[in-house]
Parts: sequence; structure tokens; C-alpha cells
Amino acid sequence: MRPALRGDIPRLRLLHALGCPWGCPYDARLFVRCVYDRYYVRSCGLDVLRALLGLGCPVDWEAALEAAAAGGEAEVVAALGKEYEERLAAANADM
Repeated sequence: MRPALRGDIPRLRLLHALGCPWGCPYDARLFVRCVYDRYYVRSCGLDVLRALLGLGCPVDWEAALEAAAAGGEAEVVAALGKEYEERLAAANADM
């Protein structure tokens, strides 16, 4: 979480390349905490969130969208809503 909070995308990529886990298997809490963490009272920013998605970080979309709304950053809410809709449409097209 620290590299994400610092906006250190190169370090996130390195940790991923080294095989570091996102947390417990199939645990989507890391992404949700990066969307909005009440202890840090902010999001990690769209660049970091996009990097996490690109690296395959697991996402609980419902929790992520709720966290974005709680954080109150309109740009994050809009971007995550759009990303979710695009992924849902792609998944439905594959069926």
C-alpha cells in the first residue's frame, strides 16, 4: 500500500514483476483502500488506480465504487464508474 500511497508506480510494477502478492488470494481490499482510505483520507490518485488495474490487482467493484463515493472525489467516482461499465460490457460481449 505504501508505494501506491506515494504514487510510486515504478515500484508497484517492480513488486508485481517480482511476484509480490496483492494480499490474501482473491482479496480485493488493496484496491478499495487505494480508492479511498479513511485513515489517509484520500485516494491514491487515478494514475495509481489505473496502474493497479493494468497490473491485474483484484477489484471488488461494488466496494470500490462505494469507497469512491465516500471519498467524495468526483473525478475518481466518474473514472471508476466508467471503467466498471466498460469491463462489464466487455465481459457480457464475451458470453
